[in-house]
Amino acid sequence: MVFMPFQPYDEMPEVLASSDILLVLLERCADTFSVPSKALTYLCARRPVLGAMPAANLATRLVQGAGAGIVVEPGDRVAFIAAARAMVADAARRSELGRNARTHAERTFDIGSIADRFEAILVADGKQYPKAASVSPEGLTRHAPLGG
Repeated sequence: MVFMPFQPYDEMPEVLASSDILLVLLERCADTFSVPSKALTYLCARRPVLGAMPAANLATRLVQGAGAGIVVEPGDRVAFIAAARAMVADAARRSELGRNARTHAERTFDIGSIADRFEAILVADGKQYPKAASVSPEGLTRHAPLGG
């Protein structure tokens, strides 16, 4: 394991690409709704994830569901070390996990499909509350009471 000082933000792609395994460490109290952005970023990097994260955490479910890495419970040092050793020893498995991570990111984080989902929500909301708010061509916002 190599520890380096903080790197400039604009060099993050190179830093991630230089890694064999990316680590995500979360406290036990990181419950269902805490999803660290680093876990999502790591999926994009085409690298396997080794995580110490609570089983109920969404990031855990994402990594495991995508087949993108190995996750153990925080504080389980024996399991964490065993998982790390297994990943280090198996380059083919690391490559497979990294491919799975990137495939999941490309499928899940596609900006076009995300925008389509947001637009559908906004259109549905607009039908329910047609006079709630509108934007004039001049960029001014006019507000009316909900429901008319």
